[in-house]
Amino acid sequence: MATPNQANPQPAAEQAGTDPATKLVLVVEDEPTISRIVVSYLEREGYRTEVARDGLQASQFVHTFARSFLETGGDSRSESS
Repeated sequence: MATPNQANPQPAAEQAGTDPATKLVLVVEDEPTISRIVVSYLEREGYRTEVARDGLQASQFVHTFARSFLETGGDSRSESS
């Protein structure tokens, strides 16, 4: 029996009708090997990734990202001034 990805080789996000290139995933993991594996799977599916090693780094990233998101009017790909 084929798995969904074997039956349809498109990344899961494309199958769902979303553009994964616009989706950013924050991976919070303190074990480097696990972090690399998770990032590898996500990037293979077309997602952008950021890695935080602990809750403090994750919190700082989210705070910075939210501020940037608000300053750029929701376009997280733009650089803030």
